[in-house]
Amino acid sequence: ALKHLGIENARHRGKNDIEVEGRKISGTGLYMDSNGIMLCGTILLDFNVKLMLRVLKLPIEKISDKDIKTFEERITTVKEVLGFKPSVEDVRNAFRKAVAEVFKTDVVEGHLNEWELKELQSVIERYRSSEWIYSYRSTNNKSSMKICTHKTPAGLIRIHTKIFEGVVEQILITGDFFAYPQSAIQELEANLKWISIEDVYHVVTEFRDKMTIHGISIYELANLIKNCIEK
Repeated sequence: ALKHLGIENARHRGKNDIEVEGRKISGTGLYMDSNGIMLCGTILLDFNVKLMLRVLKLPIEKISDKDIKTFEERITTVKEVLGFKPSVEDVRNAFRKAVAEVFKTDVVEGHLNEWELKELQSVIERYRSSEWIYSYRSTNNKSSMKICTHKTPAGLIRIHTKIFEGVVEQILITGDFFAYPQSAIQELEANLKWISIEDVYHVVTEFRDKMTIHGISIYELANLIKNCIEK
């Protein structure tokens, strides 16, 4: 779909990210049960990082301007790559063409049946309600967000993590250290998402031949991340 929009150099990264020149432009998700598989995804047409952090109720006061700038540098948008923002209809047409090409079939417009329309309406009412929009999800001590800062010979390393029921839900690694190649940190973050905290050390050390951080070994980095999560 991105190619049909004019972006030729998009590639898959990690478990579910699509990137352009090392910067994330799209994400995908998968849901599966006994009745079938649903694959979904997003395409960033335009983006405001500070607004996102505020809307998602993240502790933005604990995230420095430098970290926010680092986060902004890790993502890109269709508007930034192309110089303009395509319409939603253009994106839909690009996706239709992509589905037809990949699955070698014709895409036929369909209509929701009566049951589907009823279910859709109930979902819309729920997610548009003030109760849902302004509610807080109770964590019951199962979810935790941590920010750890370490002074190392490589420089300052900051690790932002969100853990839910023993699984790494989110992780962001920032600081003034130098990593080569530059995209390796994003690749590492992508591989750490949705894994058990028990597997963190192993996943990080698997990058020993893929990444170099001047002043610190991959094993020391693995211990820093592991200790931050277990703190």
